[in-house]
Amino acid sequence: MPKCQNCGNIKSFGASQIPPAGMYANGPLSGIIGEFKTDRELMWVHSSGATKSMINAACHEPQKFFDICVQCGYQSVLWNEENE
Repeated sequence: MPKCQNCGNIKSFGASQIPPAGMYANGPLSGIIGEFKTDRELMWVHSSGATKSMINAACHEPQKFFDICVQCGYQSVLWNEENE
């Protein structure tokens, strides 16, 4: 499952490859935010500025896209099961 190396978040992540539609103070870190179940399954995706093809790609290979912790902003997310 994805896990933030800084705060331990295992639920909400953004994608650094997909910038938000606009930069706002306290705005989203990414143009796409994914919510995950504890078994690595992507439950839902919130998009603001991502194209449909980007969303589809992120849904098919989430480990390649979701690399920013939404809770603390840290950009080091582990995807291997050994760190659960």
